Formats: sequence, structure tokens, C-alpha cells
Amino acid sequence: MNMNQQLNHLKEIMDQTIFKKDTLSSKKKQEIYENAIVTKRKKRHHFSAPVLSIALASCFILLIVGLSLTQLFYKQSQNLSHLPEPQNHFRSIIANENKEDNKSDYEETVYYLPFQNYNDPVVDGNQMFVHVHGDRNKHLDIDTFIQYNLETNDYKVLYKSSFSQADMGNTQLNEDWIIWKDFSRSGKSKIMTLNRSTGEMKKITEISGKNEALRSPTLYKEYIAWIYLNIANKEAQVHLHHLLTGETIILANLIYNPESYPTVHMGDGKLVWASHEDGKGFFYLYDLETKNKEKYEAPAPFVIYAKYSNGKIYAINSSGKVYPQEGRVTQYWDELNYGFLDINKKEFHTIIANGKRGWFDAYDDKMVFLDTEDVLYVHEFQKNHLNSTKVPLKNEDPTSVSFDNDGNIIIDYMIQSFDKGHIENQSKVGVIREN
Repeated sequence: MNMNQQLNHLKEIMDQTIFKKDTLSSKKKQEIYENAIVTKRKKRHHFSAPVLSIALASCFILLIVGLSLTQLFYKQSQNLSHLPEPQNHFRSIIANENKEDNKSDYEETVYYLPFQNYNDPVVDGNQMFVHVHGDRNKHLDIDTFIQYNLETNDYKVLYKSSFSQADMGNTQLNEDWIIWKDFSRSGKSKIMTLNRSTGEMKKITEISGKNEALRSPTLYKEYIAWIYLNIANKEAQVHLHHLLTGETIILANLIYNPESYPTVHMGDGKLVWASHEDGKGFFYLYDLETKNKEKYEAPAPFVIYAKYSNGKIYAINSSGKVYPQEGRVTQYWDELNYGFLDINKKEFHTIIANGKRGWFDAYDDKMVFLDTEDVLYVHEFQKNHLNSTKVPLKNEDPTSVSFDNDGNIIIDYMIQSFDKGHIENQSKVGVIREN
């Protein structure tokens, strides 16, 4: 989970807990939130795991198909009515790791950006697409989306947020499309898309009230999926949008839980999410082509940030919960582990983690972790062995790590005034190119 997603979730939890009774003024709420967000950005070591919550239950499939929907989406909803029983006979094993702590084929390049703050960069060739702090006075605002040339340091502005207290992020791209979320800390949010061939920019969906939320927009080919929450109505839904037809369907209704943080992810033609049902965790896997949906029991009651790649579902497995206390969010985790479900072999491969590894992502049979000691590991499953590589970083104080859509590893850093070559109002990002 990247820094922007953590901070957005921090704000949402505060709204639902310490601010719920609405006894504080708007000014006081903003002061508490800004203090929390500055503390989180500048003192990451006080938070040994990301602001995580627990993924929700999903067992009721809503078959609502209007006459305006295309035949494609009609067939999708028809197939959702016959969901097989979850496959819970998987064998759980400890992954056989080959340690390669002293050798790494991963080479990091650090880039310095002429902006005070940034969110969610992705790299495409020598171009970086990133949300940055533009020309506003408030240093917390991430209000401008740019295309930055890593060779010449030139950039062009693609989009500027119209929201106050802007905090844009969730950048994803492929050959044809770029998507992102234009978000305001006041609660407003919209998902935007850019057609890379025509340059046309569109708004896919928008919310305007503090009782709603749009979470984890994900892109695959011509599809966008996201989680929609309506706190007032206690609704949580998986939405799927087709960029070529312009149609959106509700793919699944989830059981609403205010302490949970449901996410979706698409990869290799599959859409995956997780749920907590009757004390157990479950994975849901939806095939975008066949419209078939499968359900698998997870190795732990709570599953966080499930990702799909090459017949495997990668995830954090935990029994943890999030407790807001004294105006801040504190994480208490128990039996936290990482691993993947190999669907074909019917095996859970568990990676034993030393400490609480708070930053996790997966791409193309690889998992990347940044542990509490700021050590980066890449785990890759090959030929019945899990190759574990300790990757040296060139800078201190990494704040998060993730894969972009092309498989590049992106490391966010908190810049320090004593950094070599430091310039005021400058930020830095590390990139490990996909081999």
C-alpha cells in the first residue's frame, strides 16, 4: 500500500471514529488531520505497518442489468448467479526459500524531482507520470499531474485538480490508457482517465459527499475496477467499467464494515478481491473474458491487498485490526505473514516474515517487501523454489515500495535536508527497472 493510500485511509478512519459525533469544529478537525498527516510523512518509523484495515465479506451478487448496458455486461451478470462452493481443501506449506542476501541483480536509480511532494509515480520508458505539489501555498496539497522526462528533466502539466485540499494519486497506465484518482481531503473524489492515442480526458465517476468513498481504482486493458463505499447507507460494492463502451456495472455487493479497507486488483485477465465471512477469509476471482467467478478460502481470517498473477493470488494474511486511539491510528497485528495461493497446485505458500513488513506489492510472480528496518526484499517463485533477494538501497528513509504497471519497482523517499545534492523544495524517488 503506498503512502497516498495510507493517508487517505487515515482521514477516512478519523471521519468514522474520532470525528463521528461531530463535536469538533471544521477548523479543529483539519488541524488534527494535518498534524497526523505531517507526523506520518516525516516520522514513518513510528508506524511499523501501513494504515491497514481488513478486507470485507462478499457473498451477495447483485444481478442488475439495465436495458442501456451492452451485451457484454449482460452476460457477466448472468454468470454471477451460479457461484460454486469455495475450494477450501488447499494444502498449506512454508515456502522453500533460496536465500540470496549477498547478491542482487536489481539496480536502483534515484531521481530528484523539482517539487516539494509527490504521489504514486509510474514509469514508462524515460517518462514518469506523477502527481506533484504544484503552485499552491499549502505544502500538503498534491494538485498537479505531470509527465516528467527522466533524461532531460523537462515536464508538461497534464491535469490540475479543482479540489481544495487536493491529494491526487492511484496512478496506473498501459499502452492505451492512464487513470488516476483526483481526491480531496474534504471527501470529494473522482476517477479520471486519459486516452493516450487521442489525448481525450474523461471523468469516469465522481462522489461529492463525505459519506462516500472511491477506493483502489485498478486498470487492465480497457477495464477499470474500483470499490465504492456509501457510509450512510452501509453499502460496499465492486464496480467494473468498460472504457470502450462507457458502461459501468455493479459486479458484487460486499457486506459493509466501517473498520475494513476493501481493495480490488486486475491482472492477467482476472479481477480479484478478498472478504471476511463468519470468521474466515476468502478470495474472489472473476474472469474478465469468460465472466466466471470463483471463491477460495484463504489461509487466514483477514486478507489484505490481494493481487493476481500467473495462476497465483498474492496477499498479506493476518488476524490484525486497526484501533483509533487518542486522535491517531495505531496498528496491532498478530500472526502477520505474506504468501500466495497457487490455484493449480492447490497450495498456500507462506513466507515467514521477520517483524512487521508493512509495504507489500506483487507483480508477475514477484513480491516486494519493505520491512520495518527499511530493508527491501524481492521474492520470486521459480521452479518450485522461492528466490529471496535482499536489495541494497542507495538512500535512507524509504517510505513505501510498489510495482508500477510495467513491473518497475518504485521506492518513495522522505528527503532530508542533509541529503547529498539536496535542493530546497526537491523530492526524490527510486526506480528499479524491470529486468
